[in-house]
Amino acid sequence: MKTIELNISGMTCDACVGHVTKGLQSVSGVQNVSVDLASKTATVAGESFDVSQLVKAIEEEGYGASEDIGTSPSEKAAQTKAENIPLSSEGCSCCE
Repeated sequence: MKTIELNISGMTCDACVGHVTKGLQSVSGVQNVSVDLASKTATVAGESFDVSQLVKAIEEEGYGASEDIGTSPSEKAAQTKAENIPLSSEGCSCCE
């Protein structure tokens, strides 16, 4: 099974997570999707899928995406801990 992690931009609330999840699940070959608001990432697993189609599906939902290249899990954990995550939905396009 192939697994990839994508960085997602523009997510600010649980509704955003739902939109991104729905978009990724619509891509042919995707079997499992996990989207994390705090780290702003999506992990996608499946037998075969095209990364460009994953990015396109996310963009069609109104968000940005890029492949996570070169960040080790420990670096990512340090970055996530250092971030200040806002609890407001102000500016969230899906909640307006």
